[in-house]
Amino acid sequence: MTLFRIAWRASCLLALLTATAALAQPAAENLVTNSDYAADLDGWRLTGELQAELVDSGRADLGRAVRLRTRTTDVPWNLQLSQALNAAVAQRDALYVRVWLRSPESVRVTFVVEQASEPYTKSLNREARTTPEWQEYRFVGRSVAAYEAGAAAVRLMLGHDPGTLEVAGLRVENHGAAEGVQFDQTIDYWGGRPHDDAWRAAAEQRIAELRTAPLTIRVNGALGAPVPGATVRVEQVRHHFRFGTAAPAGRFVGTDADSERFRAEVARLYNTVTFENDLKWHDVNPAEQQRIDAAIDWLDEHEITLRGHVLVWNFEVMPPRVRDLDAEAMRAAVHQRVTDQVGLYRDRLYLWDVVNEAVTNTEIWDRIGWDQFPEVFRLARAAGPNIGLAYNEYNMLNDREGHWRRSLENARRLIDAGAPITTFGEQAHQGVPLVPLPRVLELLDEAAKLGLRIEITEFDLGGVDDEEVHAQYVADFMTACFSHPSVDAFILWGFWEGSHWRAGENAAMFRRDWSKKPAQDAWEDLVLNQWWTRAAGETDGAGEFTQPVFYGRHRVTVEHDGQTVQAIVERTPDSPDWVMVSLP
Repeated sequence: MTLFRIAWRASCLLALLTATAALAQPAAENLVTNSDYAADLDGWRLTGELQAELVDSGRADLGRAVRLRTRTTDVPWNLQLSQALNAAVAQRDALYVRVWLRSPESVRVTFVVEQASEPYTKSLNREARTTPEWQEYRFVGRSVAAYEAGAAAVRLMLGHDPGTLEVAGLRVENHGAAEGVQFDQTIDYWGGRPHDDAWRAAAEQRIAELRTAPLTIRVNGALGAPVPGATVRVEQVRHHFRFGTAAPAGRFVGTDADSERFRAEVARLYNTVTFENDLKWHDVNPAEQQRIDAAIDWLDEHEITLRGHVLVWNFEVMPPRVRDLDAEAMRAAVHQRVTDQVGLYRDRLYLWDVVNEAVTNTEIWDRIGWDQFPEVFRLARAAGPNIGLAYNEYNMLNDREGHWRRSLENARRLIDAGAPITTFGEQAHQGVPLVPLPRVLELLDEAAKLGLRIEITEFDLGGVDDEEVHAQYVADFMTACFSHPSVDAFILWGFWEGSHWRAGENAAMFRRDWSKKPAQDAWEDLVLNQWWTRAAGETDGAGEFTQPVFYGRHRVTVEHDGQTVQAIVERTPDSPDWVMVSLP
């Protein structure tokens, strides 16, 4: 067991011990009205036809509780108990959520404090599994912005599991800056699910079998005779597997110090990039188009491939001129969008997300007809004969059963309709509770039955405050995915805290000042060390040196009798397993 893993387990144990400790917290203002339900449900909002009744908690210290009937929905936020916060909050205020819960079915609950309107920026996002007995759940988050009274809200998202949940004493306490305060939190990173390392040995064996192959270096002299005893060094310079990140196109053309550092890290760490928003459907002005083109030029110069995101996604983010069209005109606009975009970038991208999140974003297809769902793939193939075509979804590797089933159904709908889909994209935005790695592998196996290639397209891990726990799960999740025979890419949805949509949830790999978090060290240890070929030796009597290498590009250096020759070798699953190097 590595020291890193020992530290991680110790950190998990500390978190669980902290959850049971009775730490005294300073008094603070409660931002929730009617926490005790003395005024019935006044001030509380029930979303998604949530059934509720007020009951006696059975405990004198808790008083009244609200009993809620939960069920499984497409996304957990479809059922909510929520309330807008009744006072202003300053940026970086410590917001301490405390609530008593019990459920005979041990249903899951997501605890959120967020902006009360678009874009619903989250200051706290935690999930826990309840117990049949009353238990207090305690979580703290830092407000990511300043909010006026009513502009932020606390929400219990309940669309995970069917059952009954009772809620009592929900409070959101504002502790201000609270520098140096140790908050008593209920943190079980695994949500009560069993987990161990039993999966690891088999995964590492699969990596050796799937991601490496022998490479033989044959060294000849000037007359073609084999050269024994030559020194051979093999060093990898590029992965065949796609390791990437999302990034704003503007970072590749910016002249500020952060943009320069951003580019340097992208060039060092990744061979693939996804533009976060630049290629989504909007009206692009000439200056923006110039910026996008310049960013692609930079990627080309550094041999970094570009993943196109996205052709058709959300009705609400379509240009207003398109949203106002009738069904027939909108259908024509969608067709034109796909044909034009694929044609414009056909030689500059390796793949397009043709459709994104069709499980929950259905309004376009309801408007223009679901027969157009496979049709847009056909149009994309006609405009780009050699490009990969993906359907991109979320909530697969989060183990969200209802959403996951509908994602598979949509993919099968495309396959059954003869759509030229090549790739199933799984966003893999992760949070707490962590999904045990054996379950991650089971879900990948299930997706692989589609017969498509799989890409991890938008990975991040939020809601894990302990940086060692965060790092170990990032490393383990990467290992599981890299070990799966159907997975071709592992792409982060951002890496730097200064440009990360979940910066407030500790999801970034680099801090704002560019110092590395442990998760970044873990990434580099895997991608640039453990899964990176560095080898040296001598040719045998037949003038050959054979070495297992990770698939990718390698620099081969041969030295003999004061002569040095270098060669660049691509070793892929389809390439020859040997290369000839001739000394002068």
